[in-house]
Amino acid sequence: MASEAKELVRTEEIESLKRDMRKIRDDLKEICKTAGIYSESKLEGYKEQINEMLENIKSKGGQYFAETYKTAKEKSCEAMEKSREVVKENPLTSILAAFTGGVLFGILIKRR
Repeated sequence: MASEAKELVRTEEIESLKRDMRKIRDDLKEICKTAGIYSESKLEGYKEQINEMLENIKSKGGQYFAETYKTAKEKSCEAMEKSREVVKENPLTSILAAFTGGVLFGILIKRR
């Protein structure tokens, strides 16, 4: 009888441990689910921050490109005006330089 009582106590303890283990398992599932939701919301926040950064970079890049284009256009217009002034001031020298350049270019192409 004593061994049956011990066996009964042991069985009850095992059942109690099983219930506790199930409870721990369920709690861990809930914790993981909560952590997953938290992680998803955190990742969403990071995604939004990254998108904002990319938009910022894109707009700055566009501004930089526009400024560079504007500067290049202004410089090329200035260079064109200066070259026109030089041609007006020294027409014979300009014609001679253009002729000489054309002849040299022709010789270089003919050699190939």
